[in-house]
Amino acid sequence: MTSSFFLSRHAKSTQPAERAVICSVEFLTARCSTRPTTPGARAAAVLRIAAGLGFLLMAFALACAPAYAARAHSSRSSHTATSAQLSSLACTPSTMAPNGSATCTATLSAAAASGGASMNLKSSTSSVTIPSSVTVISGAKTASFTARAGAFTSNQTVTLTASYGGISKTTSLSLKTAQAALSSLSCKNTTFTGSGSNGCTVTLTTTARSAMTVSLSSNNAAVAVPASITIAAGSSSGSFTEALSSVPTTQTATVTASASGVSKTASVQLNATAATLSVNATSVAFGDVALNAPATQTLTLSSTGTAAVTVSSAAVAGSGFTLSSASFPLTLTPGQTAAVSVQFDPTAAATYSGTLMIASNSTTGSSTVLALSGTGYSYSVSLSWDAPASGSTVKSYNVYRAANGSSTYQLVSAVASASTEYTDGGVQSGGSYQYYVTSVDTAGDESLGSNTAAVSVP
Repeated sequence: MTSSFFLSRHAKSTQPAERAVICSVEFLTARCSTRPTTPGARAAAVLRIAAGLGFLLMAFALACAPAYAARAHSSRSSHTATSAQLSSLACTPSTMAPNGSATCTATLSAAAASGGASMNLKSSTSSVTIPSSVTVISGAKTASFTARAGAFTSNQTVTLTASYGGISKTTSLSLKTAQAALSSLSCKNTTFTGSGSNGCTVTLTTTARSAMTVSLSSNNAAVAVPASITIAAGSSSGSFTEALSSVPTTQTATVTASASGVSKTASVQLNATAATLSVNATSVAFGDVALNAPATQTLTLSSTGTAAVTVSSAAVAGSGFTLSSASFPLTLTPGQTAAVSVQFDPTAAATYSGTLMIASNSTTGSSTVLALSGTGYSYSVSLSWDAPASGSTVKSYNVYRAANGSSTYQLVSAVASASTEYTDGGVQSGGSYQYYVTSVDTAGDESLGSNTAAVSVP
């Protein structure tokens, strides 16, 4: 026997249309359906029960719960966010020098869910180190980390990889070795007077990885430098020499070193210079000089200015004077000296005079003139003897002389018998002489020699 029980709720609707859920149970079989109702119609849940009231609630739960659950699941699904995926990986800057660094960013397609998104990181070479992982915090779309380069020595490309949820993204970093650049240019002297040389040094920012050419130039002709120098690989500096010339007025010269678009300068002040020649005497007086005994005096030429002085020539005028111990042209740097010798050799007992003229580029005058003077005289030895008391008639006398300790006597003169005196003018200053005399008769016979007489000439 079949019995039915109806639960119904009457309501008056003001809506244009409604849908009513009708759940019915036939014995233990439940079905749910919906049908449209018109405004003012009833919405009823009709449950047909084949058994007693105890089955009513169970049948209602079994039949209607799945329908409500399905509606709730559909509502939640319509509000669930799309799953975040790894979108990109990028680093700034994309080029790094040795020991440099870059900031890298991993980006998701959507905000990370609760708990964040942890992704793995990898570098293709040990030249760049990065953390093993990075996490995008909940609600964020990006996370950053630092890539650090080591002291690499060759150019290379490094690939960084980020992986998350089965997706990987990469980015490339270009590693470029840093070539050394000019750091400074310095020279030993910053001021200079006269001509000479000045040492300079070019310094690099680091050791050159390959040979490096540095161009050099000067803005002043008084400072000459080589066109360039080469700094060898493995070196951090190079040197060169400035050639400085004297200048008539004070001025500044600037030398420039250039390489790879970088220039460094160094300046030197060139002080005005003057070439000055000084002589240690204004005249040369020889005084009395014996004939055949030349006398010599030495003059000192000095460069007393701030520039080198050049003596182009020197000449003497006047009989009896000559110049020796000199070669021209002669250049003397400041403080340098040279010796010039003048000789006086009179040929007669007389007074002599002359000049010495020195030509140079001295600022005190192009020529320096010195007066020369001297007197020539001769030494003589006067001899006298006694005539023989008796015997043969004397026709003449012979005078013999030995010089400077020699045992060899030579005839220096024959004297007529009418005279018993003789003056020897052929002696020299500083010499020593011995004399003896013989007589010659009319037959031509010569007597034995007289006693000897020794004489020393001053």
